[in-house]
Amino acid sequence: MLADLKSIHEMVGPHVIGSTQALDFQAERIREYVKTNRPTIEEDLNGPTPEWVVPVEGQKPIIPGGGKEDTNIVGNLKAKFLLEMGTLNYEDDQETDQIQFDITKTDESKLEIVSYRGQAGFPDGARWFDSPRMVLQGKLKDRPEWLRLFIGFDPEKFRHLNRLKLDHFNAKGWVSLFNEETEQFIICGMLDGEIVIDKKDIGAKPHIEGTIDADLRLWRVPSILAPKPSEEN
Repeated sequence: MLADLKSIHEMVGPHVIGSTQALDFQAERIREYVKTNRPTIEEDLNGPTPEWVVPVEGQKPIIPGGGKEDTNIVGNLKAKFLLEMGTLNYEDDQETDQIQFDITKTDESKLEIVSYRGQAGFPDGARWFDSPRMVLQGKLKDRPEWLRLFIGFDPEKFRHLNRLKLDHFNAKGWVSLFNEETEQFIICGMLDGEIVIDKKDIGAKPHIEGTIDADLRLWRVPSILAPKPSEEN
């Protein structure tokens, strides 16, 4: 497996646009996982072929056990942000008071956020056709997790429009959780809605200011994001 990982890393590396820092970092994490989890990996490989049990209905992800098309919408997020556009470094998000989340789950309860981090801009060494991106993070109250939103824009749409749909064509928004104690990172789903942006200069530096109004459409629902079961009369 380590030999295969090395071969894939060497094959993909030359085709990365800009810096390979993120690729190298993640590749090393995978190699370390393989090195330190041999018994678990061997047990999985020597066991029976796993059965695919996730239902597939059309192209939209469905929460296992859900019967309706919209059962994977677990809440709504409204966000505000003001960030300087610079060079992205995903390992160095800065704490800021210029981001705010208002998250209402489908059971009408609120997800409490106690601090924020974020950044916006382009990857190191980006080309003219590369996509501007943004990362918004909120620390969950009394928990080790950060809710991470990764936003990417179509470069032409970003240049000419101020209102974009989060539909993976005009702009795309991924929803994830990062546990700072275990360093576990999971992608939970996507944002389904709209982002409004205003490009401005503040102190002779480019900034992006705007709002997000989107549903949380998840195919993997952590307990903190799961609605409470309704009480039966």
